[in-house]
Amino acid sequence: MRLRTQVIWSFALKGLGAALALAVSWVVARLYGPLGSGLYAIGQTTVQVIGFIALIGLDSITLRTMAGEMKADGRAAARGAVKVAAKVVVPAAALAAGLLALLHPLAGRWLATPGAGEVLAIVSPAVIGIVIMRFTSFALRGAGVPVLSQSMEGPITSGLAILMLAGLAAMPERPPVWSVAIIYTAAMLATALFGTISYWRTVRHWPPPAPPPLRPMLVAGVPVMIAVVSGFAIDWLSMLLTSYFASPEAAGTLRVAAQTLLVTSLVISSFDAIIGPQIAASWKAGDKARIASLLRKTILGSLAATAPIFAVVLIWPEFIMGLFGPQFVVGATALQIVAVGNLIALSGGPVGSLLIMSGHERWSVLFALAAIVLLVALSAWLVPLYGVTGGAIALTGTMILRRLAGSLVVRHVVGINLFARPSQAQPKP
Repeated sequence: MRLRTQVIWSFALKGLGAALALAVSWVVARLYGPLGSGLYAIGQTTVQVIGFIALIGLDSITLRTMAGEMKADGRAAARGAVKVAAKVVVPAAALAAGLLALLHPLAGRWLATPGAGEVLAIVSPAVIGIVIMRFTSFALRGAGVPVLSQSMEGPITSGLAILMLAGLAAMPERPPVWSVAIIYTAAMLATALFGTISYWRTVRHWPPPAPPPLRPMLVAGVPVMIAVVSGFAIDWLSMLLTSYFASPEAAGTLRVAAQTLLVTSLVISSFDAIIGPQIAASWKAGDKARIASLLRKTILGSLAATAPIFAVVLIWPEFIMGLFGPQFVVGATALQIVAVGNLIALSGGPVGSLLIMSGHERWSVLFALAAIVLLVALSAWLVPLYGVTGGAIALTGTMILRRLAGSLVVRHVVGINLFARPSQAQPKP
């Protein structure tokens, strides 16, 4: 499948996934209000952070390894990379899920939010689901099946969730708020099963796996894990800190604002999913000029695709937040602030993927950790003063820091100038 066709399919699937994810947030907000949205956000983001820790970065390292091997028609080595990594991430996921289930009372008391402990206990099996879902999605992408991979990270999971939520809304009596945690867990586990079966069907006729050494993959994976977890931890900490310094309702409102703009981040991730293997293969070949071209096209395409969304959000924020219920209108300013952060993030392109696929993941770790420190400091200062608006300022500040730091590393460390003319393209190393 040609690159342009892959991008079109990826856009379509990511757009569908974003619409369904927004529908999930809307139904949860309409059924249970800001408190329900806050509890759902705490459960979802906690599962994501723990799941990415359990992956130890091996999803990205496996994809990077497969991209290089597939370019040389090394299907046995590509399949072997998946096999050796799976022997680590699946037991790690089971252990992480068990620890979350065991420690949920302590976490619930620390959050001081009614129902948080129960929600965390219910979503603990979803840790296994998200690990297997993401790992098999990356393996399918590396195996040359990007469309099937993209269908998992959004459309299938959110589609199953919205179907179950529709059944919940149709009940004569509203079930307890923790019912949404059951739905999230069931959707994640079902998607993981789908991914496992899909990967097996894709590679079952390949040559027997030739596993590479595990140690180099782990050494490369740990900084990737720290960088990826730090990125997701920013969303997670933003919700927790807003809940702690303001209220669970403020955290739920901030989550709705951030979720409303999910489609903009999914646009760049749709490009990212397609060009990630392309970047890895081009970097291995020493073709920096092609990488720069891919990044420029990604940035321009992302901004063009999301410009109408940003216009609507920035001009009519009260109307957008009011769609989730009148109690969410207080987050209109927060929505505008987060929109600015997302716009700046889009303007830099898929910097994180570039750093990982080019072997510069340690730089991602440094500025991701710096962003977390900034988030905590800004939240402790601004949230007690301005509530959900303060949380939005803190979250946007971290987005800007990560984008600026990433762009500087790409230019001065990786050596890729996005604005160089073709005649100024960087030579192959």
